[in-house]
Amino acid sequence: MVNRHAKEINKTDGRGKGLKNLVGKKFGEIIVLSRAPNDRWGNVLWNCKCTCGTTKTMASTGLLGGRIQSCGCLKKELLSKKNTIHGMTNTRVNRIWRGMKTRCYNTDVKSYQYYGEKGVKVCKRWRAFENFYKDMGRPPSKKHTLDRIDNAGDYCPKNCRWATALEQNNNKTSNRKLIFINKSQSVAEWARELKINYGTLSSRINRLGWPIEKALTKEIGLQGKREWRGN
Repeated sequence: MVNRHAKEINKTDGRGKGLKNLVGKKFGEIIVLSRAPNDRWGNVLWNCKCTCGTTKTMASTGLLGGRIQSCGCLKKELLSKKNTIHGMTNTRVNRIWRGMKTRCYNTDVKSYQYYGEKGVKVCKRWRAFENFYKDMGRPPSKKHTLDRIDNAGDYCPKNCRWATALEQNNNKTSNRKLIFINKSQSVAEWARELKINYGTLSSRINRLGWPIEKALTKEIGLQGKREWRGN
């Protein structure tokens, strides 16, 4: 085919312009194999082969102008890499990361008022998913979600952990901490540990105004009282 079009190659492109022989030349992932007939508009075409194995007819203008670098596979590959962060775009940890940024920066979502509007930010390092994943890894279980240790602080390595809903509820700023036997816990945590009904314990403290010692030791046996009094 090259010989058949040799005269045409060495003369013009069909529109009176000098035609450059591109056979054997490489443009990105494309190598030109032979001359092809002009299209109906008179554009010069070449039979080309991409490194991926695809053969395709391409125009001189696209090749020489640098617009054509592959059969299209290179563009797809770059787009895939952009949309797929280490193959984890559709993973739960990636959704958690995106949700974290949304709460802090998307003014159109309802949760923004509790995060971004209150000044909560995502640290610069965690703006990239790779760094977030490197620091936090995957949640230990489906019950674990991202939790800030200091609810007034930003999302950053030192202030975040994977925690269950129960652990997060205990970490809410609205939870009152009770100190008993040099141990600080929320009302819910003390209720579980001392096997007291949460509603009962909450009522003793908030409605009846009992002292913490009485609220926590009432009806739990003498042993609990001895421990509190140091006997």
